[in-house]
Amino acid sequence: MFGLTLTICDKRVSGIPLVQPRRAFASVVVVALVLVGQALVNEGTGLLAGTKDSVSWDAVFAWIQRDWPEVPQMSTDELAQRVAAGNGATPLLIDVRTRQEYEVSHLPGAVWAETRSEIAAALHTASGQQAVVLYCSVGVRSSKAAAELVRSGRANIFNLKGSIFWWANEGRPLIANDRAANVVHPYNEKWGVLLKPQLRAGGLN
Repeated sequence: MFGLTLTICDKRVSGIPLVQPRRAFASVVVVALVLVGQALVNEGTGLLAGTKDSVSWDAVFAWIQRDWPEVPQMSTDELAQRVAAGNGATPLLIDVRTRQEYEVSHLPGAVWAETRSEIAAALHTASGQQAVVLYCSVGVRSSKAAAELVRSGRANIFNLKGSIFWWANEGRPLIANDRAANVVHPYNEKWGVLLKPQLRAGGLN
């Protein structure tokens, strides 16, 4: 493969080169593995770096299902129906993004709680068996937070599938400072591609 010929000298025989096929072959294999391994590392680095267009919803959902399979995923349709019903079925909404993201816009009625202690405090406001729905930008941060609650034994915990990006992309209502909002914090340039261009808050991605 690499055209290498190795001759190994045995110093015990007056410097006369002795060909040791097994050792020579093993050395070739080692060199080949090192070179191939380095090539794969370089290729992998390039793939990891990727481009902003490499992010997809399918990849996000697969990631969440792989890492936090125990977390129930509530669709935006179901959430909207529960909110519209207004008969006590409305879930407690917890926005686990940063304060800056929350202040740009959030779901109507959502409370901001980013840390474990803040989330715990927000849960105290839930009544009886009220469902609790966590969300972030696309659902990764909120699924992680929801998983901790589920593992602790808390019931009726959900992640909002697609989170605020999916919700906003569907044209559903957003709010900021008690007024209707029409943009969302894009989190960063890479993840912002999952948000429709007209919804990305300017100067933040």
